[in-house]
Amino acid sequence: MESKKNTMKTKLENMHLKERISYGYRKVIIMMLVSGLLSIVVIGVLFANMMNYVYRVNAADQAVKICRMNVNSAARNIREMALNEDASTYESYEQTVENLLAEVGDYETDRSCSG
Repeated sequence: MESKKNTMKTKLENMHLKERISYGYRKVIIMMLVSGLLSIVVIGVLFANMMNYVYRVNAADQAVKICRMNVNSAARNIREMALNEDASTYESYEQTVENLLAEVGDYETDRSCSG
């Protein structure tokens, strides 16, 4: 190992000034290019991870909003059914509530399977 250092050192000492400067700048520029390319790749990976995270958060947010709307609609129908003295319309209220709650259950099943 020591001999490689000595040979490299003597090689550099034997070079003319112009060659030494050119050699040094060439090494520095190559290191800068490698560092820059590596940085670009890492930034691309981080950006892709961020976009994936944003997509998943957005999908979960939409599912929660839809479930809340369906539960609120079902609760309104139950309230209307309780306040309505006419028992003949109970069946349509009941069917609407069952449909809305079934849709909420479908979202929960989809979310638990996919995430």
